[in-house]
Amino acid sequence: MQVEILRLTSEKVTVTVSENGCPTVQSALQSPGSGAVLGAPNETLEQAAQRTYGELSTLGEVRVNGAYATLSTAIRDGDRIMFIPKIEGGVLVG
Repeated sequence: MQVEILRLTSEKVTVTVSENGCPTVQSALQSPGSGAVLGAPNETLEQAAQRTYGELSTLGEVRVNGAYATLSTAIRDGDRIMFIPKIEGGVLVG
């Protein structure tokens, strides 16, 4: 199945997620090529976030098709996973 991943400060990336079991947001972040969201197309988004920011949670609030989500939220073909970066005191964090 394919899903889109984007961060409001980047371009969207379409990745193929394994349909083994129940695919989740975390499954998508562990998919090859998902790191392109952070400019690292040869990494997963999980790897790129940990290398760049030290932890995945720094990417911001997670939404699936606009609704609040967590890493364990189930996803379906065609879903859009979006990260909304944290803004503190008018300054973009991360």
